[in-house]
Amino acid sequence: MTTTTRAKSAPKPPPVPPTDQAPGPGARRARRPGVLIAGAGLAIIGGLGATTLAANAGDRQAVLVAATDIAAGHALTAQDLTQALIAVDTNVSVLPADELSTVVGQVAAAALPAGSILAAGDVVAAGPPAAGQVVVPLPVTTTMMPAAGLRPGDRLLVVDTPLAQADPTPGDPQQFPVEVAAIAVPDVNGVVVVDVVVDAALGSEVAKRAATGRFVLVVQPPGEADQ
Repeated sequence: MTTTTRAKSAPKPPPVPPTDQAPGPGARRARRPGVLIAGAGLAIIGGLGATTLAANAGDRQAVLVAATDIAAGHALTAQDLTQALIAVDTNVSVLPADELSTVVGQVAAAALPAGSILAAGDVVAAGPPAAGQVVVPLPVTTTMMPAAGLRPGDRLLVVDTPLAQADPTPGDPQQFPVEVAAIAVPDVNGVVVVDVVVDAALGSEVAKRAATGRFVLVVQPPGEADQ
């Protein structure tokens, strides 16, 4: 007779009590004070940023801008101009967009590349010359141009200079009073053509200096009498 012996199963270990229980559906988590402070700070910063943007937008002004390249002496049309909304420094003189009807028909005092913001001195009521005057274009190199540049209306003296490497001629050099009418954009060599208004009787003499390049420009104070 065969006897079957059953092995006794090992006793089960007692259940381990849970150390952390998930909060029930109705439980509310306590928020950390640091998170609350950080959130409030971000809200304040965001509000200040929005306020600053709104203030900056309020300081902007609609101004006139060249819609295309405009040559000096060109009579402006409405198609030559467009508008832009920009922040304008109070020390900068610009032409407001609401003056478009006044600007149309005036003449560009200097060459205006596309995108240029128009200033009050960029346009004149009528192009020179007047009766008894002529306009002579002077090619001015970078070494002949004043460091501060030139603007329409500047009063100059076109003064004779000697030949290169030559000694100055005895006596006072000849000089011719002129007024800047328009200034072109520099060419690839840096030469700027400056249109000057001169008395008709002196026009041919100034033209000779323009042809030879033997002259220097002397800037006079505004309103100073011709010498």
